[in-house]
Amino acid sequence: MVPGEVKAMRRIFAAATLVAGLVSVPASAQDVPRPVTAVVEDCAAPGFRIIGDVVCLRALITPDIATQIENHQASISAIVLDTQGGDVAASHRIGRRLFRDKARIVVDGECSSSCANYFAPLGHRKLYVTEGSFIALHGVPPRDLWSFVDAQRIAAGKTVEELVANPNLFFEWQRLYPDHVRDVVIPDVQYFADVNVDEAYATRYAEVMRTISMRENYSCTLSGPSLLLIGPQWMRQFRINSQNVRWNANRREMIDALPASVKQQILVIDGDEHPSWIPGRGHVTPEDCGRPPREAVAGTAES
Repeated sequence: MVPGEVKAMRRIFAAATLVAGLVSVPASAQDVPRPVTAVVEDCAAPGFRIIGDVVCLRALITPDIATQIENHQASISAIVLDTQGGDVAASHRIGRRLFRDKARIVVDGECSSSCANYFAPLGHRKLYVTEGSFIALHGVPPRDLWSFVDAQRIAAGKTVEELVANPNLFFEWQRLYPDHVRDVVIPDVQYFADVNVDEAYATRYAEVMRTISMRENYSCTLSGPSLLLIGPQWMRQFRINSQNVRWNANRREMIDALPASVKQQILVIDGDEHPSWIPGRGHVTPEDCGRPPREAVAGTAES
């Protein structure tokens, strides 16, 4: 081949390579995430199942569900949630898998208790909340019982057995409630450390409820099970990458739309300093409770 022909062939080869690069397709379907609306439609039916790379969880969280999710071979791109919560240890297992796979968290209905405690904060990957859905916290450890940040640092990379054996960690609670510390507190702290949850999110419920409970001459004391409803303005403060979060600023309309099972508990909307609903009493306002709140957080004024 003469030099001129060699140069021509090189130009043809370079052009062909460029065209191939322009028309190349993603290596897998996961390179282009499906729209959230399509994922929700696929998971419309109640119950638990895995469709391709999407987990549909419209059921209570159980160890068996955690095992199926852990054993799923393909990477999980998203999980659609509509659940009242469930087993704590199973939730830890599922949450770690979702964190590892950087799965999108989609709330389409209810996300309460273990769902809110352990799955919603994984939304620093990406959290979506569809219209009419809600996230309700309860029961995570309060920051004033120990130095939560130090606990996260200590917990990172250690086993539960190693943490229980440390006499200087949670010493007061260890002395008073050793079983609770071993079975609940330390696994929780370890989980939040492993998945990089903002400690302010992990402790928010207890701080708000403690503030309300300490008031004097206050008729809206928290004398029963309570839930803290979290909105998008607080998600941002907790470093949770929430997108398309639908939030009804009208307290009455929001609560009226909630399931009857949720309204069997005292409801506090984060950003407020008073309950908005008390079972047997119904809707309540700051005036009903006998003590006005501090200046409302921007965007959370009473409607």
